[in-house]
Amino acid sequence: MAAPLHSNPLRRAEALWRAGVERLAEDCVPEAVAIFRECTAAYPAFAPAHNDLGVLMEALGNPVQALACYRAALAADPCHRQARHNLASLSIEIDLERALHRGHLNWLPA
Repeated sequence: MAAPLHSNPLRRAEALWRAGVERLAEDCVPEAVAIFRECTAAYPAFAPAHNDLGVLMEALGNPVQALACYRAALAADPCHRQARHNLASLSIEIDLERALHRGHLNWLPA
């Protein structure tokens, strides 16, 4: 007999995460953010929710929060390839923006 959904933390985390993904697919971004936040707070070891929250934070123009989410995903699962890729890509983007702002890359074509 299968355990009830509420008694299995991984199943509950996956169910919350799926609900967030569904809200996102319906273009309900604020609700998806709220669900991913709930999932990461209740199940900090569930890396997919941290990563997806990071993607939303990045898309919403919150790179600092996105970096924190990607790092939390990797803390939960060091082998989470998408979080590793997202963290690296955003870090490079931030470094390039800082260099451009400081005039260190003024040799690049406009």
